[in-house]
Order: sequence, then structure tokens, then C-alpha cells
Amino acid sequence: MSSPRPRILLIEDEKTIALGISYNLKKNGYDVELAEDGQQGLGRALEKKFDLIILDVMLPRLDGLSVCKELRRQRVWTPILMLTARSETHDRVQGIKLGADDYLGKPFSLDELFVRITALLRRREWDSSASTRVSIEQERYELGEVLFDSNLQVLFFKEKRV
Repeated sequence: MSSPRPRILLIEDEKTIALGISYNLKKNGYDVELAEDGQQGLGRALEKKFDLIILDVMLPRLDGLSVCKELRRQRVWTPILMLTARSETHDRVQGIKLGADDYLGKPFSLDELFVRITALLRRREWDSSASTRVSIEQERYELGEVLFDSNLQVLFFKEKRV
């Protein structure tokens, strides 16, 4: 039995770009669902499970940064790749701070887009297969060498003792 095709939600309002990306993703073995504005994309991301979200920043009805922020607020941890013409350093920093996993500026090469998609999906696959221990009393979550305290909302890195 083969594994299912990775599901990608593409939130992009420029039809030419959306159709081009969608065509190339499908041709390379991905299932793609399109959303044409931020409100529609947010709704789909909240109601369905995707392996990756590709999100434009400048969208009608609800901008991509707001979509990203709301998804993270609602504890949707699907990897998000921001794809936008706004690629100044402060734009990239803001996108990552709000919860995006990666940020690719337009114009972009398809090769770079696919490398980034592959890396994000590989990381997600690793995360879902990693053994996670949860201590409910302390509300701390441990994944490998990283410890997250949900009360303090702080990440700790365990010391390695030699």
C-alpha cells in the first residue's frame, strides 16, 4: 500500500500564479486545494487537515499574516510557507514571528519552491514520528533535546552532559 499524496492548501489570489503552482504541485505528486482569499483559506485550514499551507501575504478579505496568526492562535500546527512579493527583512521577520515556518519572496524559482516544500514536509514527517513525552501536571512537553513549558510559554534546550 502506498502512502497518501501530501495535501497542500494554496492560498493565493493571483490566478496565474495559483494555477501555475497548482499545476506543478499536482504534476509532482501533491494533492492541492486552492483558496482565493484569506478568509476562505482560513476557513479551509480550520476545517480540513493539510500537510502544508502555502500562503500569500497580500490577500483580499484577510491578509496572510492575519491568517497565519489566527491559525497558530487556534493551535493549527500545519507548516506554513509564506510566498509573497513582500520580501524585505522586516517582512520576513514578522512572518516568522507570527508562526510561519518559511518565507519565500516573489519572484521565485520552482526548484527553490520544491526544495522548501520537501524540507517542510520532511520536518513534519519527522515531528509526527518522534516520540513525545507529556507531563500533564507540569504542563511540559518534551521532544528530543527541547522542552516546552506551556505555563511559561518558554522553550528550553536540555544540557548535554559529557
